[in-house]
Amino acid sequence: PSLECRIASACQKVEVSISNAMKPFLQTLHRAGASPKCSIESLDVDALVRARNGFVAKTGNSGLDTIFETLRQLVDVRSSIRSQETVTARMKLQIMRETQGDAFLFQSILAEVVSICS
Repeated sequence: PSLECRIASACQKVEVSISNAMKPFLQTLHRAGASPKCSIESLDVDALVRARNGFVAKTGNSGLDTIFETLRQLVDVRSSIRSQETVTARMKLQIMRETQGDAFLFQSILAEVVSICS
């Protein structure tokens, strides 16, 4: 296969890893009644903002903001991967690894992106 096909295939695998990383966060939102009204595949920043704002307006509780922000960052990385902007995705993941509590999660996805960039 061509280099372009190999990169596209690797990007699809990373996208699956990112979606899998989102699932526990989305489950937490679902249990709290704050989940976005869309599928994980179509989840975007706007849907997260609407879900967060709706939850806060309804409950007055902003305690899930960290989860919403983590999901926002993962959606942003996934968007870069979908556009095959692997260097951009790599930089975003490095920032997440440094600033988020679950460094292992971001490290494993980062390793996949680094392998594409190599």
